[in-house]
This record gives sequence, C-alpha cells and structure tokens, in this order.
Amino acid sequence: IDTIWDEHNIEKILDFGLMVLGLNKKFIHEFRKAKEDLANYPSSPQFSFREDTTFALFFTYNRRVEKLCNILSSCQKMFILKNSSGGAIATPTIKALQKMLSKFKAKCPSFLLQEKVDEKMYESVCEEFVNKISFCNQHLKDAVTKRIHLSPNCVSGLKFLSRIESLYPFTCETFKICIHTCYMHSLEKFQGEIVHVCDIYGRNKNDPPYSRNLPPVAGKIMWARHLTKRLQDPMPYFVKYNASQSGSGVTKIFATAVGKNIVKGYNRVLTTLSTFE
Repeated sequence: IDTIWDEHNIEKILDFGLMVLGLNKKFIHEFRKAKEDLANYPSSPQFSFREDTTFALFFTYNRRVEKLCNILSSCQKMFILKNSSGGAIATPTIKALQKMLSKFKAKCPSFLLQEKVDEKMYESVCEEFVNKISFCNQHLKDAVTKRIHLSPNCVSGLKFLSRIESLYPFTCETFKICIHTCYMHSLEKFQGEIVHVCDIYGRNKNDPPYSRNLPPVAGKIMWARHLTKRLQDPMPYFVKYNASQSGSGVTKIFATAVGKNIVKGYNRVLTTLSTFE
C-alpha cells in the first residue's frame, strides 16, 4: 500500500481505482438486471435481499476509492506541473503537498480497510486534505501574481504565463480568473511601455543614438527598428490569449477600455516609426 504515495505510481493507481469503480457499477447493474428478469416470472424464487444491504461494504469501499482517486488526481497534476518548464513557481506548493501526503499516510495507513479506519476518521482526514489543497492553490495563485508584478517588463511576464496557462491547475475555472488578472496587469504594464517608447522617440527622433560602426542612415533605421521590436514582441501573446477567450464568458482583454486604448496607441506608434524609417 506504500506504493500508492509514490508519484511515479500514481497513474497506475488511478487506473486501478477507475477499474474498481467500474466493476462496482457492473455488479449493481447485473444485480438489478437479474432482479428485473426474475420479476417477470412470479412463480420463480425472487431476490428477497435489499440492494443497499447487499452492497453496503462495496459502497463504503468505493466511496473511499473515489475520494482517494480525487486526491491522487490533484497530486498527479501538481507533480506534472513540477516537471514542466514553469514548474519552479510551484516548488513550495509541491513540498507542502508532499508533507500533506505523508501526514495522510501516517493518519490512515490502511485507509481502505474499514475495520482499521472507521468512516468518520477517513472522512475527516480527506476533508482536511481537500482544505489544504485549496490553501496550496491560493498560495500558488499568489506566487504567480507576485511573479507577474515583479517581472522587469511585460514580455518576460507574458512568456511565463504562456508556459503555465495550459497546465493544471491553471486550466481550472478558479485559476482562469487569476490568469486573466495577470494578463490585464501585463496589458497595463505594456501601456506604460508604449508611453515610454513614445518618450524615447520624441526626445531622439532628430538625432537618434546608434553604434559608431554604422552609417548615419542605417544607424537611424536600426534605432527605429529596435523601438518597433520592443512594441511588437509582447503583442503575439496578447493576441493569442485574446483569441482563446472566445465563449469563456469573460470580457476579452482587447474589448476592455485599457485594451482599446492600447490598440490605438500601438497602431499609432508603429505607424510613426514606420514613417520615420
């Protein structure tokens, strides 16, 4: 039973748990089918025992297996996140999760055996675990939000978001709100960067700085293209996320007041830089 807590065996345990749950459904289906078939022949001996009494132990065992599968499923997805390119952000959460699993194991070493762990004890431990998973999720949200706020520029924050947004648990509804908030913050930061590029252009358009080894015209063009690239780099991330919001029920980032202003400012500055070239 110790292998249940090994992260490398979680997938096998989950497959086994789903087989157990499926087998239980099959037993009940066959029981009901046999009972209905016998009812068509009143003269034959009928099933005189109740379903809930007959399958009481089955039901108890399957409830525990189902709760175990839910717990292990959450753990498995977190461990997948740990091994991903954006997993460093989840390291403290993963460590807390591993401590929780150890505590669960210590409290209920033989949790599937009713004679060793009663129902109330098992329910209590499972509820405690679920509550702590919620706490870990909140901690992960806070870590992601902090990472975006501390990003030196919006491109680095957007690269990070693009790595994690397709991974669990960031695909869950509660995390989608967190991701959306982070994109909106990045959009506001991008607005500041557009203003900054405008200021740089306004101060230097008559005498742009460029490398000494470049001819004057080529150097000025390179300077303008550098400013253009600073504006263009974040845009594909915003466009991709904006397109992914279709049917999500959340206002698209480019449909917000900030988004509309940014699109106008972005197009205006790019036109100006293109004209300068």
